[in-house]
Amino acid sequence: MNKSDLVAYAVALPKADLHLHIEGTLEPAMMLSLARRNKTDTPYATVDDIDNAYQFSDRQQFVEIYQQSQQVLRTEEDFFDLTMAYLNRVCAHNVRHAEITFSPQDHITRGVTLNTIVGGILTALSLAKMQFGMTTALIMNFSSHFSEDTAFETLHLAEPWLEQITGVSLSEVDDDHAPSKFKKLFIAVHERGLKSAALFGGNTTPAPIRDAMDHLKVERIGHSNHALQDDALVERLSREKMIMTVCPLSDMRLQVVDTMNSYPLKDMLNHGLHVTVNTDAPAFFGGYVLDNFKAIIDALDLTQQDIKTLAKNSFAGSFLPEGQKRAQISAVDLV
Repeated sequence: MNKSDLVAYAVALPKADLHLHIEGTLEPAMMLSLARRNKTDTPYATVDDIDNAYQFSDRQQFVEIYQQSQQVLRTEEDFFDLTMAYLNRVCAHNVRHAEITFSPQDHITRGVTLNTIVGGILTALSLAKMQFGMTTALIMNFSSHFSEDTAFETLHLAEPWLEQITGVSLSEVDDDHAPSKFKKLFIAVHERGLKSAALFGGNTTPAPIRDAMDHLKVERIGHSNHALQDDALVERLSREKMIMTVCPLSDMRLQVVDTMNSYPLKDMLNHGLHVTVNTDAPAFFGGYVLDNFKAIIDALDLTQQDIKTLAKNSFAGSFLPEGQKRAQISAVDLV
């Protein structure tokens, strides 16, 4: 099957997006629109200005524009509009299930309440189910740059919403922000019946990955390409069927890999790793799930079976109930 046929096959396949920061879907036009609606000061006068700012050249520039962009998110309507725009877009890409991660700590510190954030997102998720038949899950993210005590405070604030929150993630984990520092938090998370994931810094060593598995008992790991540096860890990840959510376009823009041709996805598949393709912060990194599939198909020597495996993994690695997982995987087999 040639590359154009593989792309057409990827388009037709049902897919899930498991590693998606909703704040990272803030497209330039919406950023400017929300800034004007909320009368929020911004250094950008036009969409072109924001487009140019989004063309960052390193991680620090990305962090700066990302943080600045969040200032326009103020109201429940803002979070609804943001989420609905993402869901409308990916529905057209045949994404059947989306797991929406939000980062409350970043918003709470600037005076936006958890009720505002969750209320807006959940309204959009409910509408997507009615309009598109799309299933979704809501994931609450904690940043490793905040203390465990601060994370506990956020978890307590979220108590009224926990029946509607499926899981939590710990992001920006690396050698300087060890997962074990959050062991008590994740014990509390699991006691509440929540699913869990850890998202690693792009240049982390294998050590924090092992740490998160040992101490946090996470069910999913993200940005974990560097696990390939440790043969014993690779064998463990394969044996334990750990879901790995990779984000190719994100890794390219953040210079985790030099070129897409050198992206280790094929090696991961060959090692029997349970890898999935996801978006991370697509408005900033150049594309949504289908765009990531197109990029890896163009750059790598992938087969039709590889593409099918990636689609199946996206459902198998989801936080859906087992029956819904099996139904979605069966739908992939029918294509």
